Amino acid sequence: MLATILTILKIIGIVLLVLIGVILALILLVLLWPFSYRIYGDNRTKINGGVKISWLLHFVSVKAYYTDAFNIEARVLGIKVYDKLRKEAKELAKAEKASGKKKDSSKTEQEAEIQAEESNLNEQNTEVDNADCIDSEISEDFDWDELPGDDSKGLFKNNKKKNKEKKNKSKSLNNIKKKFTGKKAISFTDWLANIFDKIWDFIDDLPWKIQEFAEKPEKKIDDLVDTICYYDRILSSNGTEWVVEYIKKKVFAILKAIKPSKSVINIDYASTDPEKAAKAFEAFVMTRPLHPKSTNMNVAFDHDDMKFDARVKGSFLLAPIVYHGLTLVFNKKVKKFIKLMKREDS
Repeated sequence: MLATILTILKIIGIVLLVLIGVILALILLVLLWPFSYRIYGDNRTKINGGVKISWLLHFVSVKAYYTDAFNIEARVLGIKVYDKLRKEAKELAKAEKASGKKKDSSKTEQEAEIQAEESNLNEQNTEVDNADCIDSEISEDFDWDELPGDDSKGLFKNNKKKNKEKKNKSKSLNNIKKKFTGKKAISFTDWLANIFDKIWDFIDDLPWKIQEFAEKPEKKIDDLVDTICYYDRILSSNGTEWVVEYIKKKVFAILKAIKPSKSVINIDYASTDPEKAAKAFEAFVMTRPLHPKSTNMNVAFDHDDMKFDARVKGSFLLAPIVYHGLTLVFNKKVKKFIKLMKREDS
């Protein structure tokens, strides 16, 4: 019995050791086997470009590109396992199929709802028209100057409320028709009334908008001054210079690890404004040390246009990128500095 238990434990231990060894081997392979990448793009005929990353002799490859639409593809051993556009097309086809079934089943209910709303609207219009007639008869029989101010205002508000209810009913019916037919059923008089209402609402709210606008610049200026003082205090404090230099060192180390080995970039910039073209070429020359190799720029002055084509190739190891990234993320001073910059810890 004991020998059987020991044998089972031994087998379990061997299996666990094998699994751990396989996982460690895969991790080391991912970290130490180089990834290859290729970046391309041009707008000579039409805009297109993309990025392709492959690993382990193209055992795994991922490609993100744009021609007529943006797409992402992933392949394993040359077999496509993921296609963004194809996945979206399948989902869209399923959604259209499901919506078609629902549309057929609910078509009768939608038509009944529209008819009910139309009948309710007609009844409401009749009531409002009768109320308007009653108000006109009252206005002929009574002297409105002798009525108290509150009563006249009350009658005016009551009439205005009825007209507003009528307008809301019309909007409700229009919204339902727009939902079911895709078009908004609205007459020219209603359209003109809506424009008048919008203009009147704008005039009515204008004093408040002017007051709000007058308050905003002062608040924005105060916030800007407070922000400038806050960051100036951080950047001038002790230890900030060391943190900035440390971040720059790590970032440049990561950029150096992914530096391309071969590149060809051609830029043709043309402008009828000589000063504008000169500034563009000056900016290119000033940033020349940051450009990949074989980067060329041609400047013309006969028309306004910009054409480019780029081909960049390279490879990188994941191990140095992971190392510099982790040392940067888990550094206590850097974490403290980031929190201060986000104003999470003042």
